[in-house]
Amino acid sequence: MLGTVRQEERGIVRTFDGIIELVAILESCLAHESPEKDS
Repeated sequence: MLGTVRQEERGIVRTFDGIIELVAILESCLAHESPEKDS
């Protein structure tokens, strides 16, 4: 039981980290593409 729960938690953390990386990449891309709109 505990083993499977830990594996699920690791998967969730990895997915969360992946989402954070994607968001950071999207934000940087948008900032480079349209700096005038942001400011």
